[in-house]
Amino acid sequence: MIKSSKDTFSEQVLSNGAYKIVALIASVILWLTVLGRKEAVITREMPLKLIMKPSVTAVYDTSMKLTLKVAGERKIIKEFVDKEEALIIDLKDRGPGIYSIPLSLANLKLPRGVRLLSLNPQEMEVEIESRNDDGNK
Repeated sequence: MIKSSKDTFSEQVLSNGAYKIVALIASVILWLTVLGRKEAVITREMPLKLIMKPSVTAVYDTSMKLTLKVAGERKIIKEFVDKEEALIIDLKDRGPGIYSIPLSLANLKLPRGVRLLSLNPQEMEVEIESRNDDGNK
């Protein structure tokens, strides 16, 4: 007996039905998970930039970077992460001495819709020294 193409097609669709159903359920769950995630959480490192009077110099860990963990819409977060921006700390009003400077995002503008989840470190130690007349320490 010759099988018709209709019988062959139905056998192919119905064979291994359990595997096909599991694959369908897994793909729907994955699709809903990706589609439902409109918000992203990203960690970004930012350099620090100190602004001081010309008559003083700062001694601090120049390799120190600020680590931010931010959340928001994926597109906005990506634009924020791609920006090459430093956290500017204004120390123009400080004279020689050792200071513990609290780090905050007051000088950095987060894009609308981006929330700060964590900031590390919370503060940094800076020693400000007077320069000699020739511009050296």
